Amino acid sequence: MIHIGTFGEKYAGRFMGVFTPTRLTVYGSPSTEVRNALDGMGASYMAMMKGFSR
Repeated sequence: MIHIGTFGEKYAGRFMGVFTPTRLTVYGSPSTEVRNALDGMGASYMAMMKGFSR
């Protein structure tokens, strides 16, 4: 949530002035708080595939 807040405060205006987002895809299992913040942007959520590790 810190990243979302910082982006919104410092960069969102300039970013949205240059780019037109067409989609937002989130991979993994975001918390309810993160989902609530991103749902308004039309986010779609994808589960991580089993067997992947860093």
